[in-house]
Amino acid sequence: MNILKKIPLILFILVLTNFVFAANRGGARLLAISQGTSLPTTYSLLNFSGGWSFVNPAGVVNYNNPALSLQYDQNGNSGIGLEIGVGGSWWGVAGGYSTRNCTGCNGTARVALGFGFSSVDIGFRFENELSGVGLLFNPQGTHRWGLTAQLNDPAGSNNNISTLGFGYGYVAGSWEFALDASKRIYEDQATTENRLYVSPGVLFYISSVSLSLNYETLLNDTANQNTSTENGSFWFGFNIDKNSWNLSVYIDYQNEIALDFTTLF
Repeated sequence: MNILKKIPLILFILVLTNFVFAANRGGARLLAISQGTSLPTTYSLLNFSGGWSFVNPAGVVNYNNPALSLQYDQNGNSGIGLEIGVGGSWWGVAGGYSTRNCTGCNGTARVALGFGFSSVDIGFRFENELSGVGLLFNPQGTHRWGLTAQLNDPAGSNNNISTLGFGYGYVAGSWEFALDASKRIYEDQATTENRLYVSPGVLFYISSVSLSLNYETLLNDTANQNTSTENGSFWFGFNIDKNSWNLSVYIDYQNEIALDFTTLF
């Protein structure tokens, strides 16, 4: 483990020691946790994701302020992206674009649209060859539930991949917990996927800093497909919030290292 990967672990220990003194934070969720199914980020929910499913697009309803996000990630080759979104008290819309510095890689544009109701939020997401829907139940409560369904429909026949995501989130103000899972279903019945992608995560707030620690693993590996990483690995996130802007740093979430800078208007 190099020094960059040690920093989030050290910060996590410090926050874990002191989180009981943190102020109650009922505002924006600026840092990713688990797979983003039950507790999606408020901003930057299009280009970054964990697990097999995208971040719940119903989270776009939380875009109460216009925001612009700039993103970078590194994993042998570099990727850059941007997202912009706006919303009101019961609706939200966001668009994103990302591209990678690699041979044969093409840029991808994405868009999400969401609507909020009294006890459920619903969102829709679209990009080339990929579309889906997400639901958030009790989106402002202590106990929250999320569902996502996406269809990957590449050119050709008998090659679609459907992905279902589901999760539970607990919001306590100074800390949050999420347990999300996702499952793939292949149109080609010759391809069997019995595994379940599971990601428990915790998110702590202390003053203007937040930190997430997440574990991910593939369960039910009946065909012994898992790599050593898929048998279980951690990823970390760290955010500093300055009200009009915030910066998130991720280790082993969106590739090895990822940065997300968001400014509000």
